[in-house]
Amino acid sequence: MGNAASDGSTSAASIFDAAQTSALDKIVSEQSYMMSDSVWVTFFTLDQPLLDMPPATLQQFFRPYAHNFARNTVRSGNFRMLIRHVTRSVRYLSPPRHHADTIVTTTTTVLATESFHVINVLCVVRHFIKHFIEHNCEVVTLFATEGNSTSSSTDNDIAVDFLDALLLLLFDAPTNGGGNPFRNALATLADRDELSMMAHSLPFSHVVAVLGRNIHIELHATLLYHALLLNPSFRDALCRPVLPLLEAIYMHTLSPPRLYTLLAVLLHLSENPLVVQTLHQAQDHQTWYQERYLCDLSAASVGVLVLCRVLKANLSVLHDSLVQSMAMALLWNVIQFAKNLHPTATQSLVKLLAHAAKKEQLLRPSPDEAAAYLATARDLLLCIQLGCTPRLLPANAQLVFDVLNGLAMHPSEALRDDIAMVLGTVAYCRAMVDQGDDEGDGDDDGRMHDLTMEQVLERIQGGCKALAHSDDDVLEDIDFDDLDDHLEQFQQDDFIKEALAKGVDLRQYAQQIDRELREVEMESITQYVAKSADIVDLYNQVQSCDDILARMQEMLLGFQADLGGISDEIRNLQNESIGMNVKLRNRREAEEKLRLFLDQVYIPPTLIEGIDDGDVNDAYISYLMILHSKLAYAKLSQAAPTSLGIVPATAKAVQQVDGDLEKLKLRACAQIREWLLGRINDLKKPKTNVQMVQQTTLVKMKYVLFFLNDHAPSVASELTETYADTMSRVLVGVFKAYHTALFKFVDESAGRTDVVAVEEASLKASMFSSRVKPTNAFALGDRDKVVENAVAPPILVHMAQAEGGRWPYEALFRSTQVHLVNAATSEYLFLLDFFKAAEGSNPVRVRELFLRIFAKTLSLGLEQLENYLCTCYDAIGLLLMVRLTLQHQQVLQQRRVPVLDTYLNRVLLLLWPRVYAVLELNVQSVKTAKPKKLGNVELHPHYVTRRYAEFVASVLALVPDAAAAAAAGVYGHMAALRGALVELLDKLADSAHKTAKDKIVFLINNYDLVVSVVQERKIESDELFDELLTNSRDKFVEEELLSHYGPLIGFVQQAEAKQRTVGGGDATIPLDSAKVERIVKDFNGQWKRGIEHINANVMKFFSNFRNGMEILKQVLTQLLLYYTRFVDLVKKSWTRPPSFSNDIVTTQEILYEIKKYSRSF
Repeated sequence: MGNAASDGSTSAASIFDAAQTSALDKIVSEQSYMMSDSVWVTFFTLDQPLLDMPPATLQQFFRPYAHNFARNTVRSGNFRMLIRHVTRSVRYLSPPRHHADTIVTTTTTVLATESFHVINVLCVVRHFIKHFIEHNCEVVTLFATEGNSTSSSTDNDIAVDFLDALLLLLFDAPTNGGGNPFRNALATLADRDELSMMAHSLPFSHVVAVLGRNIHIELHATLLYHALLLNPSFRDALCRPVLPLLEAIYMHTLSPPRLYTLLAVLLHLSENPLVVQTLHQAQDHQTWYQERYLCDLSAASVGVLVLCRVLKANLSVLHDSLVQSMAMALLWNVIQFAKNLHPTATQSLVKLLAHAAKKEQLLRPSPDEAAAYLATARDLLLCIQLGCTPRLLPANAQLVFDVLNGLAMHPSEALRDDIAMVLGTVAYCRAMVDQGDDEGDGDDDGRMHDLTMEQVLERIQGGCKALAHSDDDVLEDIDFDDLDDHLEQFQQDDFIKEALAKGVDLRQYAQQIDRELREVEMESITQYVAKSADIVDLYNQVQSCDDILARMQEMLLGFQADLGGISDEIRNLQNESIGMNVKLRNRREAEEKLRLFLDQVYIPPTLIEGIDDGDVNDAYISYLMILHSKLAYAKLSQAAPTSLGIVPATAKAVQQVDGDLEKLKLRACAQIREWLLGRINDLKKPKTNVQMVQQTTLVKMKYVLFFLNDHAPSVASELTETYADTMSRVLVGVFKAYHTALFKFVDESAGRTDVVAVEEASLKASMFSSRVKPTNAFALGDRDKVVENAVAPPILVHMAQAEGGRWPYEALFRSTQVHLVNAATSEYLFLLDFFKAAEGSNPVRVRELFLRIFAKTLSLGLEQLENYLCTCYDAIGLLLMVRLTLQHQQVLQQRRVPVLDTYLNRVLLLLWPRVYAVLELNVQSVKTAKPKKLGNVELHPHYVTRRYAEFVASVLALVPDAAAAAAAGVYGHMAALRGALVELLDKLADSAHKTAKDKIVFLINNYDLVVSVVQERKIESDELFDELLTNSRDKFVEEELLSHYGPLIGFVQQAEAKQRTVGGGDATIPLDSAKVERIVKDFNGQWKRGIEHINANVMKFFSNFRNGMEILKQVLTQLLLYYTRFVDLVKKSWTRPPSFSNDIVTTQEILYEIKKYSRSF
């Protein structure tokens, strides 16, 4: 590719940029690039139209690229990718097809602005093909792949699609008065007017090959039709597609639009005399024509047969005038050059004529359909008259008679004349041809060879006219309704009037008539006597004829007798034949039954060699099946359908081979035993993939165990025991090694001192320990993700060693349990499949075998878990392991593997007591905690409370809903822990704080911490701490108000109490004016400063901002309520404003001041 870059560097700059040049270098290389690769996108986005470039520049640029492309494309297949892009783009730009009328040649399309991209790619393809041909290579190689350099059914698909899409643009793309840009981009058809600009073009034969091979596809037929319309010279190269076109019409059920296209293509081809003359040459038998096997059949004869079939189908079913017109025109074009038309083809024409005549007479009440049949009959008559010589017409006289009889009586005189002229000529001329010149009866009228064609036509016309005016044609029935009219007409006759006027007696007139008749009779007798000699001679002739007839009768009677004898002989032969057929059938049935019996008894040498010397493989299994069938047949104690009524076990033939069958059975059992022991020993080898051996070797050969179970049960039991012992040792070793290696990476999350109420000294010691973080034992964090990944693949030891990480125990527990569950599932399914014959297809027996294999492994797992639980103080880890175990139970239920239920239940029985024990340790730690050893107790939340909140949130989040009974025990311990914590907080408050306010502040901060953590984790719990927090807040509000506004609050409380004792809440009581005035003035002077002090205390006491804002809001609201009650008492006691009324602060002022501090409202 370096040469390509250097040779075309001067022109590349004017055509491609650097990215596009790099893309072209990749495309012509040996590496394959799929259509989704960016290299194609870069290459297809060329902005300059290549057709506007100077030819010399393009020639210089593409020559080295095309050379490499021609050398590498077979291996890379990139030219196929390029053609796929062209095909997809061209189909997008091609005009839509008109399904209603496929022969419409005027289509409209709108080429998008991207069309020049397609033209550019087509131009690139043209240059590649041009230089490819210069290297003396076949163009079809461009579509091939490596190892297949010739055209095949695989690579033709892309070539066909490419030519389809390209022909659409070549034929349908509008030219707008100029040349077709797509033709200029890639010369595919060598049109005469464009030949000068296409020095290198794909020949017609490539297009013909594609169209001829796929002509039954509607798109290809349409493309061929367009090719004929736009390029008349194209017909000269299209003789071959005629037979595929006829085959498409004959073999496929076609709709009228598709039939239009195919008939139109054939009609265009038939307009070329050279093509039609070629069609009349003899062809090989066409295998697709199934109605009759015909030799030396020309394509024109096949066309006549197919067209007659189309015309008949159109007359009966389609009723399409366009199909009728095109088919008749095509038939006329083919017949007018007929030289060696096959008689079967001409006979089909006459049959079609008879069919049209018959249907036309039946459809006379329907003028339109009758007219169609009449027109068809006339057209067929014209074809027969002008195109068929007498020798080519059928010799079937009955067929010609049916046509004459059907059409001679037609009311259309013109059609009768046509029939008389044509079919009469056919009949006479055929007779003349058959009898030859040396035959005749001596009469000129009967010697047809002496008549000219004009005389024959005159005779036919005369016969037709006589036939038209015969008595049968002109006889009319009497109409008695007109009898009176006739009598009245007779009375007008002069002779009759005169006779009636004279009174002539009609009886006498009748007698006179009678006498005249006698006289005439006598005269006739006299003449008869005069001619008696002639009559005698005539009599003798009659007698002679009678004698001849008698002799003929005698002769015929002799023939009848002879035929009767022959009939008896035929009847006897028939009876003998029937008897022989019965014997043959019986013998065949006996032979079939005997063959089946012998097949079961006979031991072929191949079976002996295969059993004795063969390796245990698939072929050996087939031998075992045959041997098992023969052994089972030999043991039958009842007659089988194939034993000819004989009990096989008692048959001598069976007894003779019984010893050989036993030897083969023993040999087979020995080989199977040796082979299975070898495969079982393979399982012991280190680093053996047990599941691979089971699935690829043992399961495929499971029939051997079935054979042993039937014919050597003891050997089958021995092998089963051997497999169980071997797998038991293998599994124990695997899981022991895995557990030992994996648990080196355990990260302990809690120790014995990690309880809720830990002493301060122990807490400080754990803070400086590297073993575990202080909050790991109580904070859940992301440890619950192990439950979400309960069935994820287990941890691989070598990857864990490489990463050097550490995991909590529950993660390692999950890994070992998943490993165990997967191994148990695989082994159980294998046992069900492989040992079902040995265990009698009993799942219970298979389960027992499974437990024998896994007993030591499960005991090892329980032992390891017990050892860990003895020193485990991690309640969160224990609950996580409980959740994992429950999920693994569900997984096994979904897999329908019920073999680990007992093991997992025992795991839960080990986990739940330890959970309760750890929870009890935490409860006791709180109950027995000594306040003096818990460090300094300040107003902020104590560390015990923080540990409790984290612990409670984690435990409640992990309690499983599926284990309700076990969860109840957890909830009981948590209730006890909560009560112990409340008592401990009270003790800490009493021991560390002297004032009631400090005690209340301490309790509020601790209660708020618990509530906040639980709400943050969205855990459902009881409302005890909420209630305690609310009560403590109320106490703090009263304490804080009393410390700043004690006189006002005490006065209000005393006054309201006195008011209630006097007469209720609305009663008016006397108040001490001096005391009230003093309270009003004191409040007026210090109420703002008091609010400031309250706000400062809240900010100091409560670190939780949200909690502090709630308390501040509650304190100020309560202050406003107290002051409002005070003002109400003053108003009720003084009817007029007192002297100190100007010193009373309004509630609006207080409210305004409160809003400055209450940021949350």
